[in-house]
Amino acid sequence: MLSSEEKKKKFNGKLVYLIIGVAILIVTVAGSTYAYFTARVTTPENTITGSALDIKLGVTASLVSKGTGKLIPIYDGSVAEHETQLTTAVSTASDCVDKNKNTVCQVYEIKVSNSGSDEVTVDTTLNLSGMTNIKWAGMTGRNTVGVVHILSDTSIASGTILASNGGATFYILIYLNNTGSDQTTADSGKQFSGTVTVTASTGSQISATF
Repeated sequence: MLSSEEKKKKFNGKLVYLIIGVAILIVTVAGSTYAYFTARVTTPENTITGSALDIKLGVTASLVSKGTGKLIPIYDGSVAEHETQLTTAVSTASDCVDKNKNTVCQVYEIKVSNSGSDEVTVDTTLNLSGMTNIKWAGMTGRNTVGVVHILSDTSIASGTILASNGGATFYILIYLNNTGSDQTTADSGKQFSGTVTVTASTGSQISATF
């Protein structure tokens, strides 16, 4: 049986261990609390701010040539022994109307604009449909024919940079190609339609139809 002195020593030993345990617990809790708040502290220097691009696209497709009637076929140089008639057709004197007052082509003015405050790069394409032998050509000016295209060629211009409040103007020629053979089934009585689409480098799109 333990003496009173031995019991006192044993009690004091347990008390020491209890004090040490509580101290460790306090340090542990204090350390955890400090870590918790440290991980979530924010200061003005850590604030991230940003703004969206300001791009406002616009596009118009306007008929600017004189001829307004139904198209009749003309040669574009793709048929053997027939020279192109396109150069004469778009000249200032003809303006898409032949000597018999027939409409042989249509010239469209394409205007692309950006009314936003940021610069943007755009691609402009054309999709034509309706007639089997409908074709189009790019133009280097209002009355000057450029590269002739078939329906599967859709690019009017690519990589055009539009400045803030800037724009670009293109001209395209639409005509019915004369194949040198009967085109009644393929083209007679049919209509065509076109869609001009402007696609920005940001992925946004806008279209105009004619």
